[in-house]
Amino acid sequence: MLSSQSANPGIPSLCLALAAAGCGPGGENNIYTLGGVTTAGTRGPFSAPYRNTQVPGAGFIVPFGNDSYFITIGNSVYHSAQVNWRHTAGNLQVLLGYTFSKSIDDSSGYGEQINPYNPRLSRGLSAFDSTHNFVISYNYRLPFDKIETAKALTHGWEISGVTTFSTGLPITLAETDDRALTGTGFGGPIVLP
Repeated sequence: MLSSQSANPGIPSLCLALAAAGCGPGGENNIYTLGGVTTAGTRGPFSAPYRNTQVPGAGFIVPFGNDSYFITIGNSVYHSAQVNWRHTAGNLQVLLGYTFSKSIDDSSGYGEQINPYNPRLSRGLSAFDSTHNFVISYNYRLPFDKIETAKALTHGWEISGVTTFSTGLPITLAETDDRALTGTGFGGPIVLP
């Protein structure tokens, strides 16, 4: 399955080490100085030490931001038990179907983001998982054709329909405040708020 993975996520342990210099949520691209050492951002692997521009010959290194790429490492598993029953009696036809199922994956949608450090931690119920699904379809041919006088107008009339009862979809949780200190919230086509 096609997933989106951050190519340059923030390194939480580095940000925690730089907390005294002000590193925190959303600060993966900032420049921090602590104990005489200046660090250009907390992202990796595309981040480098900041060089002081006031020293002759020293260059200025700009830290790279977050960027994600598509990768086909996502996977899913679906299991189900299905039961169908069909009954026809005269003008009435009824079809009942019940499905008990479970769908588990690590990225349910097109390019959904996965954990940049351990993709297996993204595994859980699919966003479209519906454990119980009961469907009844029915068709009743109205007995109007027994009326002889207006057979051309009353022939072939039917009432039909489909009724579905199913469990709801799982709740999708998303971190919107960067408490993980990775700065990957806007790294894929499915933008997390």
